[in-house]
This record gives sequence, C-alpha cells and structure tokens, in this order.
Amino acid sequence: MKTATISILTLFLLFGFAKRESQESVLIHYREYDVQIRQVKTFGDTIRYNRSSKEDFKLVIFESLGKSYLERYLNGQLIEAGHYENSLDTLKRYVGSRDLNGNHGPLRVVKYFEPLKHGIWLTYKNGKIIKRQTYNLGVSQH
Repeated sequence: MKTATISILTLFLLFGFAKRESQESVLIHYREYDVQIRQVKTFGDTIRYNRSSKEDFKLVIFESLGKSYLERYLNGQLIEAGHYENSLDTLKRYVGSRDLNGNHGPLRVVKYFEPLKHGIWLTYKNGKIIKRQTYNLGVSQH
C-alpha cells in the first residue's frame, strides 16, 4: 500500500510540474523588426502580423524555437523574404509594468527565442529582386 501511495504521489507531482511548464509564456522575437509572436496555434500555418498602417509581415512558423519563413511588406509591396533557423537558446529579459496612475509593478523575467537568419534572403523593389544575401545562423556570408 505504501508503494502504491508513493507512486501515485510521484505521478501527481510529475503531472503538476509538467502542467506548470507548459503554461509558461515563451515567445518568439524577431529582433530586426521588433516583432513578437506570443502564440502559434498550429505550426506550419500562415500568421499575418500588422505592425503599423504601412508595415505588415507574413510568417510561417515551423518550430517553437523560431524556425520560420518571413515576408515583410511596406505599403502592400513585398520588400524582403527569407528563412530563420531555431534560436540557439532561450533568452531572458526583465520587464516592468506601470498602472494607470504611473505606479511601478513588480519586475518579471520574460523568456523568449530569437531565431537566426539562415539561407538566402531576398530584398525586393517594385516586385523585382534587387539584393540576394546569404546567412549562416545569423552571420552574413559575403
């Protein structure tokens, strides 16, 4: 009876720990554009992100660490496209908050992934390729 109780308790603790882990908010941050994607419902689906009245992004995220494809549009015109490889590690930053009265809230640590440009990136002007740049895990290859 004691062994069964310990096993059930162990399973309960493991399940509880796994549940907390899955509820943590980990996001993908595209540093070059200051774009953050907080949730991906289904990997491989197209996500449209409107940054401003002039700037839009179309993203296809393949993995939770950031492996993805990105297209950047200005005024409805495609200006840049390329792939990202997974982030090498989880990054962290401190984030503070203020309420409506300007009072500071507690600092919290936000975990995020920052994918790396990888492969051939194309820059467009008026629908034509004007630049082709190759990256290897975020490093430009001349």
